[in-house]
This record gives sequence, structure tokens and C-alpha cells, in this order.
Amino acid sequence: MKRTKIQEERLSKLLDHMKKGKLSVKEFNFGTFRDDTICGTSGCMGGELPVVFTEWTLSRYKTGAWYPILKETKDDPERLGMAPSNTTFIDDAAKFFGLERDEITRLFYPSGGLFGPDEQVGLGDEATRKEVADQLERFLIEEKVLNH
Repeated sequence: MKRTKIQEERLSKLLDHMKKGKLSVKEFNFGTFRDDTICGTSGCMGGELPVVFTEWTLSRYKTGAWYPILKETKDDPERLGMAPSNTTFIDDAAKFFGLERDEITRLFYPSGGLFGPDEQVGLGDEATRKEVADQLERFLIEEKVLNH
């Protein structure tokens, strides 16, 4: 997928945020977007999107799970009443960052955690913030978004 300059700048901005390590959660957890059901909060790169970009927000599903969602999607009359989900996130991330489905799952989800071990190759849910940031940086270099 050909990305626009704005989409590339968004990916670079997300990388900068992740590399700095000043996250909005107490503990980085690649296995969940956001979890506030235990002491403190934990979350992953996707859960940081509302901190980095004003276009994103977090929406709580009835199970208590948080999902990042574009504000315009949340307010879309055709999606009114739809529960936030992994599908909603993938659709929103594709539009916002200009990423394909397999790129989104590799960058934002632990390997085998969302679609099963055969469909995804990447970091496990124990990955650190630095490992996730490094993976994003390698992707941006491969895609020639960053020069190295």
C-alpha cells in the first residue's frame, strides 16, 4: 500500500514516542491495548495512540477491555452501538497509518495472539517497549520511511 506523507509522519511520530519511553501506562504490556483492572495500568503501543494523536481515543468494551479507536469511527452513525474490537482497530489503523492488515498485526499484536500462530510472525506478548519500538523502526527502514 502506498502511504501518504502524512501517514509516514504519523508512523515516525509514534516511533519517537515509543523510543522515548515516557508512556501513559505504569507498565508496558504487549499483550493488551490497555488494562486498568489491576494495580496501576498497563498497555501496549496501540493503547498509546490516544496519547500521541488527538484523532484517537480509547473505548471500553462491556468486558472491560479497552480498544483504541479513531474518534471519527466512534462517532460514525453507521457504527453507532457497535462494540470496539480488534477488527475496528485494524480498520482504523489501516486508514490512519496506511498499513496493510498483516503489517498491523505484526506491529501492534503479539505473535500468535490474535489470529493464531500460523498467521503471524513477530514478537511475543512478553516483548518490551524497546523491542516493539525496534521492530517498528526496522519496518520503517524497510519501507523507506526512515533513512538509515
